[in-house]
Amino acid sequence: MSLQTYYSLESLIAAGRERAVGKEIISFDLFDTILIRRIHDPDLVKLPVARFIATLAAKKGVQLDWQEIQRIRDRIEQQHRKETGEKFDDHEACYPIFMRELLQTLFNEQFSESVLGEVPQYELLMENSMLVPRSLLVDWIHELKGLEKRIFFFSYMYLPAEHLKVLVEHAGILDCVDEVISSADTFLAKASGKGYEFIREKFSLDKEGWLHIGDNSFSDGMRAAESGIDALIIHDPGEMQRRSLVKRYYNYSDGRPFWRGRILQQLMAPMEEENSRNPALYNEGFNFLGVLIGCFVQEIAERCRKNSITKVFFLSREGWTFKRYWEKATPLLYPGADLPEIEYLYVSRMALAGASCAYQGLTKTNADIAFLPSGNSDFNDICRIFSFDATPFVPLLRESGLELDSCLSVRHEGFLPENRKKFVAMLRSSKFQEEVKRQTLPANKALQRYLDGLGFFEHTNVAVVDIGWLGTIPRFLYEAV
Repeated sequence: MSLQTYYSLESLIAAGRERAVGKEIISFDLFDTILIRRIHDPDLVKLPVARFIATLAAKKGVQLDWQEIQRIRDRIEQQHRKETGEKFDDHEACYPIFMRELLQTLFNEQFSESVLGEVPQYELLMENSMLVPRSLLVDWIHELKGLEKRIFFFSYMYLPAEHLKVLVEHAGILDCVDEVISSADTFLAKASGKGYEFIREKFSLDKEGWLHIGDNSFSDGMRAAESGIDALIIHDPGEMQRRSLVKRYYNYSDGRPFWRGRILQQLMAPMEEENSRNPALYNEGFNFLGVLIGCFVQEIAERCRKNSITKVFFLSREGWTFKRYWEKATPLLYPGADLPEIEYLYVSRMALAGASCAYQGLTKTNADIAFLPSGNSDFNDICRIFSFDATPFVPLLRESGLELDSCLSVRHEGFLPENRKKFVAMLRSSKFQEEVKRQTLPANKALQRYLDGLGFFEHTNVAVVDIGWLGTIPRFLYEAV
């Protein structure tokens, strides 16, 4: 049987189409062939899983350091591989078996089957977040399925076939596959060649009608050829360069913060079908705003956990974006953690400005804020911003020597410093402030009812999140309540 190496997917698939004409069975290596990882080292997926286990343990009163959890996992997994190697040619481990031992070791009497269910579920979630199907191979697999070929995926991996099917389904090609085979189920792998023999016997395959595609010259190539199977090997220089860059940036990032930014940028880069044409504004948002919003939302979560915040209220247009980002990102970043509840507050600067005056009146600071926009110039603008009815204030203004349209902003023609002094003096008038409070009390009561309905006052520690002009929305909200 022959063995050939190709250096692009296009050339591999072109040769594969010719070879497949006389073949009934097409098998594929799964990882680094059909599915590639954003990260350079598959073991990095284990680190968030260790943090997840530490979080689950803390909920049961068991304090464990996630780094120590990872060290114990590595030790148990290696011991399982050693024991397997004493009975089989391949040194393999089976995830459900060694994970059960790990969790029983860590949790002791606190161990439960529910924990054993949660951890693999999260690990597969992490795997899927890092895996990307190679679009050209996926298209070819669909083509082969249309030609009624028998298709098998074969992996030398500690995850059993039951778990691998979750990953294949996420890639959208499970319906094309006759079977997914993992060496974790039998401890018979491609590296020894025993895996090919097992598949041939189990599924009654004719090796003369079998074509195998993979990325490893030894296990996918030489061992397949020794088993009498045609093999095609892909060595993709572009993919190797990408992984090399990720590895380099990752290693550099330990020493200098700059490289943490570079590794983040590299991991965010769209791959395969993700790399599609989009409008310029989409690209700007993805490359620039997406990073800023992501870091900002993660910092919110960190501070909430540190300060025992139990509810977060997102405000304004930006807050709606932050809330949607939180909903997608935090389940991955903080699995199992007691994150605060979240709520979007339908409030605006105009709605809150008046409500903020109901008990404290109109403060000089808030009046000064009203004149920061260059278009605002007189008391009419004050009334508009704080939702005052101007008519009752006319006599009070005239008592102070002012009119509704007296210029109070230095930015406008007709400004007189003495008018500003008269305005500040009027703010100290109890008659003026009583009218302010009378007019704004209904708005404040309406706000209180709205907040009460959202459970705002049921929490000891809440946070409000907004990026807005001078932070006036959270300022007025704070003063209103």
